[in-house]
Amino acid sequence: GTLRTWNLDGTERRIFKGHSNWVKGALFLPDGKGLLSWSDDRTLRTWDMDGTERSIFKGHSNWINGALLLPDGKGLLSWSYDGTLRTWNLDGTERSIFKGHSGWIKAALLLPDGKGVLSWGDDRTLRTWDMDGSECSTFKGHSGSVSGALLLPDGKGLLSWSNDGTLRTWNLDGTERRIFK
Repeated sequence: GTLRTWNLDGTERRIFKGHSNWVKGALFLPDGKGLLSWSDDRTLRTWDMDGTERSIFKGHSNWINGALLLPDGKGLLSWSYDGTLRTWNLDGTERSIFKGHSGWIKAALLLPDGKGVLSWGDDRTLRTWDMDGSECSTFKGHSGSVSGALLLPDGKGLLSWSNDGTLRTWNLDGTERRIFK
C-alpha cells in the first residue's frame, strides 16, 4: 500500500511507501509538515512531506477503519475491526485502549467538549467514552449494524442511523428520544 500526494495540475508529487496493505485514509498533521495514514496492515504511520517515515503505530489486531487528531494537537484516536479504539501520542506510543464493542467499529467522533468520544459499529450499539478509555454510556436500540451518527445542534443529543432502517435520536446519557421508521 502506498500513499501519494498530487499537484493541482494532476501530476504526482510524492509517493509514501511503507504500508504492506491497502491505505484506508490519511490526514495532515497539526504541524502542517506531515501526514498520518492508516491501513489494512493494522498500522498507522506518520510521515514528513518528503516521504520520510516518522513513526509507526502498532497495537490494533485487525484492519484500521479510521483516525482523527485529538484537540490537544499532540495525539490521535484510531478505531478498528478489532473492536477497539486507541489513543496515541504522535511519536507512536499508545496512551489508552477503549474496549467494549463486541464487533468492528465503523467510526468515531469527538464530543463537543473535547473530553470524550462517541463510537458506533457492527455490534448494533453506540458508546461514549472518557479520553482515558472508560466507557460512559451505551446506546442500545438498533437491531442492525449502526451505519452512522452525528451530534445534534443542541449539543445535548445525537442522531444515529442503522441497517435496521431506522433513525434514532438520543440523549448523551444513552436514553432514546425518538425513533424514525
